[in-house]
Amino acid sequence: MLQGFRFSIEELSGSLADMGSMVPFILGAVLIADFKLAPVLLMFAAAHIVTGLYYKIPMSVQPMKAIGALVIAGGLTHGQAVGAGVVVGVFFLLMALSGTISHIAGSLPKSIIRGTQLGMALIIAVKAVDIISLNPLSGIFGILLILGCFIAGREGFSSITLLGLGFTYGILFYGLPEIVPSFNLSIYVPNAAEIIDGALIGATSQIPLTFVNAILGTSLLVSDLYSRDIKPGKLAVSTGIMNLVSAPLGGLPMCHGSSGVAAHYKFGARTGGSNIIMGAVLIMAALFIPAEFLVLLPGGITGALLLFAGYELGNKFRDSESLYLTLTVAAVCVFTNIGIGFIVGVGLFLLAKKIPILNMGVTDNVFKADGN
Repeated sequence: MLQGFRFSIEELSGSLADMGSMVPFILGAVLIADFKLAPVLLMFAAAHIVTGLYYKIPMSVQPMKAIGALVIAGGLTHGQAVGAGVVVGVFFLLMALSGTISHIAGSLPKSIIRGTQLGMALIIAVKAVDIISLNPLSGIFGILLILGCFIAGREGFSSITLLGLGFTYGILFYGLPEIVPSFNLSIYVPNAAEIIDGALIGATSQIPLTFVNAILGTSLLVSDLYSRDIKPGKLAVSTGIMNLVSAPLGGLPMCHGSSGVAAHYKFGARTGGSNIIMGAVLIMAALFIPAEFLVLLPGGITGALLLFAGYELGNKFRDSESLYLTLTVAAVCVFTNIGIGFIVGVGLFLLAKKIPILNMGVTDNVFKADGN
């Protein structure tokens, strides 16, 4: 069953590399929106293990960024966030089963997706720099340590060493929080009002980002890094199932993500074994680690991990039929958001097809329309 899976230092390092995108949203949900830490971690653990076994590569599982940001900002209650997760799950499941995802993907050029990837990479880089500027010593230390590991050919040790040193520093200066073993799932069934509010406030913000980054972008990046043809429809199905199971059982709304795939690859993960390792780590954390423990990690370390993940995500932007279209989409993404950047890219692409003088060299699409 586990043939072709690795369980090595490199897989462990890669599995931990996306912590920078998970920890802030988990903390916000627990400390602000009254999510319980154990169910959140257990749902992430289950999603990591199942996706690792199914896809057999380091498939990312991340909190949904738009919904998570609204939770942190106080714009969504616990119940509304659960409602938003359920609505997003149903939406993508229906889109996949109806073939709509495959039809849309089969009409898009690679240039647009490259642009959204580069835009996301730049957004991540800006966020990383902001975090590091607030925590310069730990941020610079993290960057130098990661660079040193890569120069020495020991990238598999970089994220493990960095996170280990970061938590050790936090424990030495602030003490070890009380560890009380716990194991519980808190089932939450949102009412009609929470589902409606979650759909209007959270789902409408999240769906464009998930469609572009977590489904189309992830499908393309997996092909780049692992030479695997994972159809957008499959990613939409797993996104739908994850949320329909996770959200009512106390988990955060979650999705795949090209930035997570890039982070796992950059720090050494190559097989689904990294997902299984991460699942095991999260189960242990759910059993023994209180929310206060996550606060011990110096912020600059999160910034350093994000910075290198952003680089890996955006460094293939030149592999595009139209660099002009890719750079335009990326710029719009940075100054507005991913959804608007995607829409502008589609608009320019359609306009260029109608007016030959505006042709930008876009001739092929990267996704095949056949199958899911």
